Amino acid sequence: KWKSALASPFLHSQSQNLLLHLLSHPVVNIRSKAYSCCLEMVKECLGIHNIAKPTSSVCHGIHFLLHPKVLYEICSFGLQDSQDEQVSSAATFMLMYLLQGRLMMAPMTWNKFIEALYPVVPILQGYADTEEPLGKCILALSETNDEKEGILPRTTRLRAALRLLFSKKPLVRSMALKHLMFHLTVEEGANLKCPLLNGGVLSSVPNLLLVEKPIQLKLDEAKETVFKPEIVEKLYDIFISDTIDLALRKSAAEQLAVIMQDSKMHEIIKKMGVIDRILDYCTECVHHDGKIMDCMVLPCLTLLRKLVYADPVK
Repeated sequence: KWKSALASPFLHSQSQNLLLHLLSHPVVNIRSKAYSCCLEMVKECLGIHNIAKPTSSVCHGIHFLLHPKVLYEICSFGLQDSQDEQVSSAATFMLMYLLQGRLMMAPMTWNKFIEALYPVVPILQGYADTEEPLGKCILALSETNDEKEGILPRTTRLRAALRLLFSKKPLVRSMALKHLMFHLTVEEGANLKCPLLNGGVLSSVPNLLLVEKPIQLKLDEAKETVFKPEIVEKLYDIFISDTIDLALRKSAAEQLAVIMQDSKMHEIIKKMGVIDRILDYCTECVHHDGKIMDCMVLPCLTLLRKLVYADPVK
């Protein structure tokens, strides 16, 4: 029914629910058989034996896999199934076929796959590697070729490359830097921004996001607050002022960061536009003539961290 373009949305939905149930079935043999059948279908549709056939006539059979929920199940649970090696092996080969199968897919199928892949890229990147075949395919997601194009759109590639800087593997982080260089060098006004991308700076980038002693952030969730909205408003007015002395603006930012320990104050300051103002300060700091603003970076990032920690979606 998945192969039928005339199949009803309800039938597609029910078929997908059944597939997800089989892929996550508690009985190992059933789960293993489900993954095995899916892999055989992928091989049948994307195998090299189809090279002489029209892509549109053979690749439609994998559309049942091209949904974020299905790919999430495979990436989050199939790849690390500890009860059955056959499941993790089948999940690995399925993803490799899909990631390497652009030439065997019709443009519509490839675009459908990439669209379904977006939400699971962060999970998939946990398996990025410079030696394993699947890991290499995953690394390629954030790569930009000589034609300044890539598998994913530019903004998505940038996010993916930044995410790889959190990898525990030094070689993966080094590849992340290589992928980031495209974005750093081609952006508008790159030559007017600091720091200069010399050897000393670049050598430290792979370890930029590593910290020796991570600090656990805990916000105050008490029902009552000791801060008044008027105080927040006054401090915010100082923080955003272009005429007040920079030292006072820095002090206001530091005080706001302390107040934002109370999560009940977040909504008040977000409505004032604090996030946009923080980003403005950070943008100003990276310009060559913005060194005077360096003192604002730490309090701004402290403030931003507390806001994002409490509400990562917004």
